[in-house]
Amino acid sequence: MDMINGWLYEVQRALDSSLGDIPFDWRWIAAVIGFFLIWRLFSFGFAIVKFVIVAAIAAAIYAAVVGDSAGLAGGGSFFGF
Repeated sequence: MDMINGWLYEVQRALDSSLGDIPFDWRWIAAVIGFFLIWRLFSFGFAIVKFVIVAAIAAAIYAAVVGDSAGLAGGGSFFGF
């Protein structure tokens, strides 16, 4: 896990230096990858039902990791603006 965190730090540092002032949060990439991994775990039926279940799980995990900065607990937008 430390190796993955170190690699993500290096990727973030490289992107920060190449993108300048554009804020970059690697947790969004982790959330998207996690979303699709969870999506593959659920192989049952309807796509809409699967999407709602996976989106709820991903939002709960993201809110737990990021905390209220995502704006999920306070009723703000998902992006925290």
